[in-house]
Amino acid sequence: MNNRRVPHVLVICNDVVGDRMAGPAIRCWEMARSMQRHFPVKLAIPNEPGPETRTTCTVPLVTYSSENLKSLCQNHDIVVIQGWVLELHPEISSFDNVVIVDLYDPISLECLEIDKSDPVNVSVQKNIANVGVLNRQMLIGDYFICASERQRDYWMGALTSLLRINPQTHRSERPLIDVVPFGVSETPPSETDEGIRVRLGIPDDALVLLWGGGIWNWFDPLTVIRAMQVMRNSAVHPYLVFMGTKHPNPAVPEMEMCQKASI
Repeated sequence: MNNRRVPHVLVICNDVVGDRMAGPAIRCWEMARSMQRHFPVKLAIPNEPGPETRTTCTVPLVTYSSENLKSLCQNHDIVVIQGWVLELHPEISSFDNVVIVDLYDPISLECLEIDKSDPVNVSVQKNIANVGVLNRQMLIGDYFICASERQRDYWMGALTSLLRINPQTHRSERPLIDVVPFGVSETPPSETDEGIRVRLGIPDDALVLLWGGGIWNWFDPLTVIRAMQVMRNSAVHPYLVFMGTKHPNPAVPEMEMCQKASI
C-alpha cells in the first residue's frame, strides 16, 4: 500500500479576488479549483472576500499578510506564486517548500507599455527594477509554468541566461517549465439576468462583438474601434461591447489606452 502523503498546495494570488476579477485573480481562482480534484488546495488572497465570493468559491479562501504568510506556507508542501508576490514577500524564498512560479504575465513588458509616457531615464530605471523582479523569481523557483508555447520559448531563453537551464534541469522531457493555458471555466455559463442585449438596447438580430476584458496599454482597442466605424456603413451594423474599463483592483489606476479609446 502506498502511504505517501498527498502534498498540500497553497496558491498565493497576486490580485484582488471577488465578484469582479482581472486576469491574475481569475487564473489563480480557476487553477486552484482545477488542482482541488487531485490535492488539498487553499487559495490565499490579498483582500477580505465578501460573503458571495466565499459561497461561490469551492476552494478554501484565506486572506494573507506579512503576519500570517509564514505559517500558511509552512502548512503547505507546494506554494504557487505569480506577479509581485515574491517582491512584496521575499521571505517566501527562505521557506522549505516547493515553489512553483507562474510566469504567465510578463510584467516587465506590461510595464514598458505603462511607462511609455515617462522620461527615458525614469523608464530605464523602472525597467531594470521590473526585470529584477522576474529574475529573482526565476532564480528561486523550483518549477515554472506559463500560458502558451510561445511564452515558453520566451521564458526558456530567460531561464537559460540565468543558468537555470543546465545539465541537471535539461534531462527531463519538458525541462523546468511547462504550459498551463489560460482557458475558460469548465462550468458552462448560465443566464443570471436579462443580458447585455436588453440592458444596452441591442436588437436581437444584431451582431455583438465582445471585448473580453479591460482596456490596458498593452492591448489595441483602437484598431477594433476603427473597424467598427467602417462596418457601421455595411449591412451588418455590429455592436462592440467592452466588459469593463475600470480595473477590479482599486489600486490600479486608469490607463492611457482607456482614455484614448473613450475619445
